[in-house]
Amino acid sequence: MSAERILLYRPGFLGDVVMSMPALRLVRQYNPDAHITYSTNPPCDQLLAACPWVDNVVKAGTYRLNDYDRVCHFLHEDFRRHVWYWGNLHVLNGQEAGLIPDLAEVPAPDLVPTLWLDPLDKPDLGSPGKYIVIHTHSTNGKNWRLWDMQKWDELVRNILAKTIFRVVQLGMPGDPVVSACAEQGTDFRGKHSVMQDIWTVANASMCICIESFIAHVAHATKVPAVGPGWWKCNPYPVIRHAVPTVLLNGPINPLCIVPKGAKCVVVSNYSKCRRGGPCGNSFGSQMCESKNACMRELTVDSVWNGMQEALHGAYS
Repeated sequence: MSAERILLYRPGFLGDVVMSMPALRLVRQYNPDAHITYSTNPPCDQLLAACPWVDNVVKAGTYRLNDYDRVCHFLHEDFRRHVWYWGNLHVLNGQEAGLIPDLAEVPAPDLVPTLWLDPLDKPDLGSPGKYIVIHTHSTNGKNWRLWDMQKWDELVRNILAKTIFRVVQLGMPGDPVVSACAEQGTDFRGKHSVMQDIWTVANASMCICIESFIAHVAHATKVPAVGPGWWKCNPYPVIRHAVPTVLLNGPINPLCIVPKGAKCVVVSNYSKCRRGGPCGNSFGSQMCESKNACMRELTVDSVWNGMQEALHGAYS
């Protein structure tokens, strides 16, 4: 099975690269002496810069396939009808490429992503104290994923008035701002690097977010950057395990996006959905019969109650 030169590629979004990490770990495990190249686009390359399972990171489209013995595309778009965690689908991609053995022949893999951090990337968030991270927008900005900004603002004001937590907003510079975060000076949209945002999540008391990169980061185990050869060591010097998360969930089945063992409370509202639950319409292949009621009708009280469950460890 072992190959000398391996190309892995996932040119898409940050969250997709995070979910490919369990498969990447297995590729390295079963090809310990191979030279592994991961091809992706900025800023996804930052996620891999400190990862000891990768020898080289190149921009998508800048490689020659003939230079590699085995090639694997971490792809989940072709598995729309399967209600499986997408990290498991990436493992299947690795099996199809001949890089990972049949899972029936090996112990069940840990599919929680691992992210490698450099302590030098830890950002300055201002005032000390416990905080909650919120993430309100997504890279593709599709409306089936989004929650009303007035509701976000009401939720944040409730947190600030009724708890000890600050609320830190992460995201891209052009994402809508929650006015309560702007007022308290904790609007960090676009002000830090990807790795600084991961550090912010790793040290948070909780994340409240839609299905997005930040949610996948919150589910991950985070370990500090280490030198070559550390991937052979066990245990890793873990900074912390999964961060308690409240996931505001729309049409994507949470079984596809929440790894087993994640500290996650899923909050949904399918009361007006004719299908009675997640329709899986994450790729825009169908018209929503209830005009995205799953997110539009989600109440602040429901999210607040989910936050209480997460604070007390009431995970499903």
